[in-house]
Amino acid sequence: MGIDEVACCQSWEYLNLFLPVAHVYEKLGIHEAALRHAQAAMSTDLTRAGGVAPTIRVLAMSVQGRAFAALGRTADAAAAFEAAADEAHRYGLWLFEAFALRDLKLSVLDGIGHGDHGSRRLG
Repeated sequence: MGIDEVACCQSWEYLNLFLPVAHVYEKLGIHEAALRHAQAAMSTDLTRAGGVAPTIRVLAMSVQGRAFAALGRTADAAAAFEAAADEAHRYGLWLFEAFALRDLKLSVLDGIGHGDHGSRRLG
């Protein structure tokens, strides 16, 4: 996670505590726990500490994508990044969409030799 993502997280994650915990597990390399916390962050059940803000959902999907990629589950990673980019696009969150597409390119497409396709989508 880069400085640009940290700045966005600081302003949006205060609505849901599962998301920062997922980021911590991701940084520690405990990807299974990151996946569990990202899934919990995307829950829409507010009585179970879920969240409904699209920013939370997009960031949680991106955490899932990076965790899946680190676990070698590239198809799941691609699906998570695509879902994050689609949701960000739907709500006009252009920076978050760019982050999801960048992570898709770096984590999935570059590894399978389709980095040019990812660059065109980002362009």
